[in-house]
Amino acid sequence: MSAISEFTRAMVPVLLAAVAAGAAGPGDTPAPVDSSNQIAARIIDSKVPVLVDFWAPWCGPCRMVTPALQQIAKEYKGRATLVKVNIDIHRRISAYFGVVSIPAVYIVRNKVVRAVLQGAQAKEEYKRALDGVLAMKDTPPDSAAAPKPAAPQPVDSAKADSSAAGGEKTE
Repeated sequence: MSAISEFTRAMVPVLLAAVAAGAAGPGDTPAPVDSSNQIAARIIDSKVPVLVDFWAPWCGPCRMVTPALQQIAKEYKGRATLVKVNIDIHRRISAYFGVVSIPAVYIVRNKVVRAVLQGAQAKEEYKRALDGVLAMKDTPPDSAAAPKPAAPQPVDSAKADSSAAGGEKTE
Protein backbone atom coordinates (compact mmCIF):
# COMPACT_ATOMS: atom_id res chain seq x y z
CA MET A 1 0.00 0.00 0.00
CA SER A 2 1.36 3.44 -0.91
CA ALA A 3 2.07 6.14 1.62
CA ILE A 4 -0.61 8.39 0.05
CA SER A 5 -3.39 5.85 0.40
CA GLU A 6 -2.40 5.11 4.04
CA PHE A 7 -2.52 8.82 4.78
CA THR A 8 -5.89 9.14 3.02
CA ARG A 9 -7.33 6.20 4.95
CA ALA A 10 -6.10 7.69 8.23
CA MET A 11 -7.50 11.15 7.40
CA VAL A 12 -10.99 10.10 6.28
CA PRO A 13 -12.36 9.74 9.83
CA VAL A 14 -10.81 13.09 10.81
CA LEU A 15 -12.31 14.84 7.78
CA LEU A 16 -15.72 13.25 8.31
CA ALA A 17 -15.70 14.43 11.93
CA ALA A 18 -14.76 17.95 10.82
CA VAL A 19 -17.53 18.05 8.22
CA ALA A 20 -20.03 16.74 10.76
CA ALA A 21 -18.94 19.52 13.12
CA GLY A 22 -19.58 22.11 10.39
CA ALA A 23 -16.02 22.88 9.26
CA ALA A 24 -15.72 23.78 5.59
CA GLY A 25 -12.14 22.66 5.08
CA PRO A 26 -8.78 21.97 6.70
CA GLY A 27 -8.03 24.43 9.49
CA ASP A 28 -11.56 25.85 9.53
CA THR A 29 -13.40 26.20 12.76
CA PRO A 30 -16.97 24.91 12.85
CA ALA A 31 -19.53 27.45 11.67
CA PRO A 32 -22.28 28.38 14.12
CA VAL A 33 -25.32 26.17 13.64
CA ASP A 34 -27.85 27.78 11.28
CA SER A 35 -25.93 31.06 11.24
CA SER A 36 -27.40 31.95 7.82
CA ASN A 37 -30.90 31.39 9.21
CA GLN A 38 -30.07 33.58 12.20
CA ILE A 39 -28.82 36.39 9.96
CA ALA A 40 -31.88 36.10 7.70
CA ALA A 41 -34.14 36.27 10.75
CA ARG A 42 -32.36 39.43 11.98
CA ILE A 43 -33.00 41.07 8.60
CA ILE A 44 -36.60 39.90 8.22
CA ASP A 45 -37.75 40.40 11.82
CA SER A 46 -36.18 43.82 12.36
CA LYS A 47 -38.58 46.60 13.36
CA VAL A 48 -36.10 49.20 12.09
CA PRO A 49 -34.29 49.53 8.74
CA VAL A 50 -31.33 47.16 8.33
CA LEU A 51 -28.10 48.09 6.58
CA VAL A 52 -27.06 44.71 5.14
CA ASP A 53 -23.33 44.92 4.44
CA PHE A 54 -22.19 42.24 1.98
CA TRP A 55 -18.43 41.84 2.36
CA ALA A 56 -15.50 39.39 2.42
CA PRO A 57 -12.30 39.40 4.47
CA TRP A 58 -10.14 39.50 1.32
CA CYS A 59 -11.94 42.61 -0.03
CA GLY A 60 -9.92 45.78 0.67
CA PRO A 61 -12.73 48.26 -0.11
CA CYS A 62 -15.05 46.24 2.17
CA ARG A 63 -12.64 46.69 5.06
CA MET A 64 -12.37 50.41 4.25
CA VAL A 65 -16.13 51.06 4.61
CA THR A 66 -16.57 48.97 7.78
CA PRO A 67 -15.63 51.78 10.23
CA ALA A 68 -18.08 54.20 8.57
CA LEU A 69 -20.91 51.65 8.71
CA GLN A 70 -20.15 50.85 12.35
CA GLN A 71 -20.22 54.58 13.19
CA ILE A 72 -23.56 54.94 11.41
CA ALA A 73 -24.94 51.98 13.37
CA LYS A 74 -23.94 53.75 16.61
CA GLU A 75 -25.33 57.12 15.49
CA TYR A 76 -28.65 55.57 14.41
CA LYS A 77 -28.95 53.15 17.34
CA GLY A 78 -32.63 52.34 17.89
CA ARG A 79 -33.56 53.73 14.45
CA ALA A 80 -31.47 51.38 12.24
CA THR A 81 -29.22 48.37 12.61
CA LEU A 82 -26.22 46.90 10.80
CA VAL A 83 -25.96 43.26 9.73
CA LYS A 84 -22.72 42.09 8.12
CA VAL A 85 -22.96 39.18 5.66
CA ASN A 86 -19.71 37.46 4.69
CA ILE A 87 -20.40 36.33 1.12
CA ASP A 88 -17.91 33.46 1.38
CA ILE A 89 -19.80 31.93 4.30
CA HIS A 90 -23.39 33.00 3.64
CA ARG A 91 -23.69 32.29 -0.07
CA ARG A 92 -27.43 31.59 0.07
CA ILE A 93 -28.16 35.04 1.47
CA SER A 94 -25.89 36.71 -1.11
CA ALA A 95 -27.59 34.75 -3.91
CA TYR A 96 -31.06 35.61 -2.61
CA PHE A 97 -30.25 39.33 -2.75
CA GLY A 98 -28.54 38.96 -6.13
CA VAL A 99 -25.21 40.37 -4.95
CA VAL A 100 -22.73 40.35 -7.85
CA SER A 101 -19.98 42.61 -6.50
CA ILE A 102 -18.78 43.83 -3.14
CA PRO A 103 -18.84 45.94 -1.14
CA ALA A 104 -22.59 46.24 -1.42
CA VAL A 105 -24.95 47.68 1.17
CA TYR A 106 -28.65 46.91 0.87
CA ILE A 107 -31.04 48.83 3.10
CA VAL A 108 -34.03 46.67 4.00
CA ARG A 109 -37.16 47.99 5.67
CA ASN A 110 -40.31 45.96 6.29
CA LYS A 111 -38.87 42.98 4.38
CA VAL A 112 -38.33 45.08 1.23
CA VAL A 113 -35.03 46.31 -0.21
CA ARG A 114 -35.43 50.09 -0.24
CA ALA A 115 -31.92 51.16 -1.35
CA VAL A 116 -28.77 49.58 -2.78
CA LEU A 117 -25.30 51.13 -2.64
CA GLN A 118 -22.71 49.35 -4.80
CA GLY A 119 -19.00 49.84 -4.24
CA ALA A 120 -17.22 51.79 -1.53
CA GLN A 121 -19.09 54.99 -0.67
CA ALA A 122 -18.39 57.94 1.59
CA LYS A 123 -20.05 57.79 5.01
CA GLU A 124 -22.34 60.66 3.98
CA GLU A 125 -23.71 58.62 1.04
CA TYR A 126 -24.71 55.78 3.36
CA LYS A 127 -26.31 58.26 5.74
CA ARG A 128 -28.16 60.02 2.91
CA ALA A 129 -29.59 56.70 1.68
CA LEU A 130 -30.54 55.63 5.21
CA ASP A 131 -32.20 59.00 5.89
CA GLY A 132 -34.19 58.57 2.69
CA VAL A 133 -35.38 55.14 3.78
CA LEU A 134 -36.25 56.42 7.25
CA ALA A 135 -38.31 59.22 5.66
CA MET A 136 -40.34 56.77 3.55
CA LYS A 137 -43.89 56.03 4.60
CA ASP A 138 -44.37 52.47 5.76
CA THR A 139 -45.89 50.26 3.13
CA PRO A 140 -46.79 46.62 3.65
CA PRO A 141 -44.32 44.22 1.99
CA ASP A 142 -46.93 42.83 -0.42
CA SER A 143 -47.96 46.20 -1.85
CA ALA A 144 -44.34 47.28 -2.38
CA ALA A 145 -43.40 44.13 -4.29
CA ALA A 146 -44.76 45.13 -7.67
CA PRO A 147 -46.53 48.13 -9.13
CA LYS A 148 -50.18 47.63 -9.98
CA PRO A 149 -50.99 47.64 -13.69
CA ALA A 150 -52.88 50.63 -15.05
CA ALA A 151 -56.61 50.22 -15.41
CA PRO A 152 -57.66 49.25 -18.93
CA GLN A 153 -58.83 52.21 -21.01
CA PRO A 154 -62.02 52.01 -23.09
CA VAL A 155 -61.34 51.54 -26.77
CA ASP A 156 -63.18 53.60 -29.40
CA SER A 157 -64.10 50.84 -31.85
CA ALA A 158 -64.44 53.26 -34.82
CA LYS A 159 -60.90 54.58 -34.33
CA ALA A 160 -59.53 51.09 -33.76
CA ASP A 161 -61.18 49.84 -36.99
CA SER A 162 -59.90 52.73 -39.13
CA SER A 163 -56.34 52.52 -37.72
CA ALA A 164 -56.23 48.79 -38.35
CA ALA A 165 -57.29 49.41 -41.98
CA GLY A 166 -54.67 52.11 -42.35
CA GLY A 167 -57.18 54.85 -43.09
CA GLU A 168 -58.66 57.75 -41.21
CA LYS A 169 -62.22 58.06 -40.15
CA THR A 170 -64.03 61.10 -41.44
CA GLU A 171 -67.11 62.49 -39.82
